[in-house]
Amino acid sequence: MLGPSRSKKVETCNYRSSSGGRTTAELRSARYTYRVFEAKTGKLVSRFSLCLAR
Repeated sequence: MLGPSRSKKVETCNYRSSSGGRTTAELRSARYTYRVFEAKTGKLVSRFSLCLAR
């Protein structure tokens, strides 16, 4: 896994913390790119991306 690329804010979420206070968090988009290698040779056999956004 290579990790997320640039993200953008898609929404905010308001919630109560365990101490009872109110907190706001940003919900952000993300794109992850995966590379699959053949175990014996190490040859790249597949590559795909997952996009997590609203």
